[in-house]
Amino acid sequence: MAKKSRGCFRISQGNFMKILFFTKGGVTVASSNERVWIVADYLRKHYGYEYDIVSARESGIKDAFAKLFKNSYDVLVVHKSLFSFKVVALLVLAKLLLRKRFIYDLDDAQWLHSPKKSALFARLADTVFAGSHYIMEWAEHFNSSVVHIPTLVDHKRFAQYKVSHKNKHRYTIGWIGGGPEHFRRGNFSIIRPALEKLGKRGCCFRFYIIGTRGHKPLEAYIQSPFYEINIVPFIPYADVPKYIRDFDIGVMPLQDDPFERAKCAAKAIQYMAVGVPPVVSPVGENVFVVENGKDGFLASSTDEWVNIFEMLLEDTALRNKIGKAGMEKVKNNYSHKTVLKRYATIVASLMQK
Repeated sequence: MAKKSRGCFRISQGNFMKILFFTKGGVTVASSNERVWIVADYLRKHYGYEYDIVSARESGIKDAFAKLFKNSYDVLVVHKSLFSFKVVALLVLAKLLLRKRFIYDLDDAQWLHSPKKSALFARLADTVFAGSHYIMEWAEHFNSSVVHIPTLVDHKRFAQYKVSHKNKHRYTIGWIGGGPEHFRRGNFSIIRPALEKLGKRGCCFRFYIIGTRGHKPLEAYIQSPFYEINIVPFIPYADVPKYIRDFDIGVMPLQDDPFERAKCAAKAIQYMAVGVPPVVSPVGENVFVVENGKDGFLASSTDEWVNIFEMLLEDTALRNKIGKAGMEKVKNNYSHKTVLKRYATIVASLMQK
């Protein structure tokens, strides 16, 4: 049985609870870093959990086997389903034969390209952690225990880079993320016409794009004679708030399709965490994170994007007001301290079943 002592969850005879995480990527992969590596370290520091991480990119099947069967882990947390058949079989055996507690953590529409593995993990799991409401709806077809665990930010660290909006000669509209993937999915085709139209109206601004990964087709596509471009191919995750504090507006354009509906609005949350007003497509989790006109704006058409840009750039007080409300929302709903307390409680409760 799990017992809580001095802020630490322990199992049975005084031993710390041990979690084994499985994830596809290392610390340089945003999704794996945000939902596994950072979370695991936070649980260790604040709740006394011990953990190991098996990364599909850094660990082989032998390493996974050794960690799983030679150590007494209390709970398995499986992030996504992009694993080889051997690893999937190993996890199924751990659940069915070793009776390991099992959490399936999902933050995008894995079922679109791995439907069988995704459904299998959702059924096997004692609990599914869903990064968005759209994912929750899918998971509830397979499991009655589904919990919304949004993608989070370190509120205190991001707040150190709080933006104080001022009047400027030239403003900055910014985007951050995995550029090549978003380019292939057509998301930049939403924002580029709006930027061009804004520039043609005489607005002096630059488009600051972080995360192109040196992808030449994307870098060529976003060029325009009507606005300046600033391109940063890649930054470490730790530098995210340092860079986005240069934004006056943060954008998150998304196509309205099943894959994008499952997205967890991480960009919007990051913008809000430093006081940058987000302007986003009304797709998926964006409509749950951003309250239109209060802590950000939803834009459905080119004209809406342009009109919102003009409104924000012409009104410094409005940018500060929206930015302040966004920071407050992140602190209350999307911070490590707020959500990972619930995460830790759920993990501990599995050992009481």
